[in-house]
Amino acid sequence: MIEQPGLTMVATPRANLEAVLERCKHQGMRLSPQRRAILDLLCNSENHLSAGAIYQQLTQAGQPVGYSSVYQNLEALARKEFIEVLKDGSGNRYGWRPDSHHHFHCTRCGVILDVDLPDTVARFNEQIQGRVDRCRVDLYGVCAACEMP
Repeated sequence: MIEQPGLTMVATPRANLEAVLERCKHQGMRLSPQRRAILDLLCNSENHLSAGAIYQQLTQAGQPVGYSSVYQNLEALARKEFIEVLKDGSGNRYGWRPDSHHHFHCTRCGVILDVDLPDTVARFNEQIQGRVDRCRVDLYGVCAACEMP
């Protein structure tokens, strides 16, 4: 975890895969072995991954899956909002975190970190004297690993 005044960046917490699978079943989504493998990888990853990285990691782990299958499953999971999609200069990156959060993008290495900005929505609501239901803030800069000499 990286902490700075008013800003806390956390790696994506290890998710409860069973809860995600149960949510998929409840909403009528078919759970093929490939879809389960993709969800397992995303739920246990601390990074936001490209379709290519997901394909590569699944292949290296011995999971039989085609690249087009990975892409199609990611799109289906994203449409139902089981996973999040972030668009950056290199294409789509996929992640999973169930709570409201924001993102820090390292402009050197490309890593995307989940960020908690406490009371962000409450502050917006106060400023606009209305109601923001949800928001997403993208921060750009250099991560701690890239800052080190």
